[in-house]
Amino acid sequence: FFVIKEYNNATSYAMGIGHLGDRIAGGGAFVQSWPRHERELSRTEKIEMQKRLTARGFDPGA
Repeated sequence: FFVIKEYNNATSYAMGIGHLGDRIAGGGAFVQSWPRHERELSRTEKIEMQKRLTARGFDPGA
């Protein structure tokens, strides 16, 4: 997933390409439909989420 995001950082792109690879390899369809009415968190919101996770003792990753 993160290797795909190095090429194109859009989460929807990485999900789509990853899923395409899974389907080519014989995997099934997504269990649920794509959440069309939900938006991705902004960069500012992601940073805030990481700060809050860290404050609660979680490791949000590098």
